[in-house]
Amino acid sequence: MSRGTTDEQRPKRKGGPLTTKRRRHVAVPLRLASRRELDEWRRQQDDRPGRKEAIRRLVVMALEKGEA
Repeated sequence: MSRGTTDEQRPKRKGGPLTTKRRRHVAVPLRLASRRELDEWRRQQDDRPGRKEAIRRLVVMALEKGEA
């Protein structure tokens, strides 16, 4: 007795392959101290960005600073 699904049991998908629509996410582990520093920086911002947005902004700022 097979546990997997056979091709006959799967519904047909419409459209192209899923790999063309997937986004690539990057997981960045942060130590607790770094997370606290990040949260402190976020609190100092006028619009209080979320952690993801804060990391994006800091990366952009670092890249711009490095190009000068």
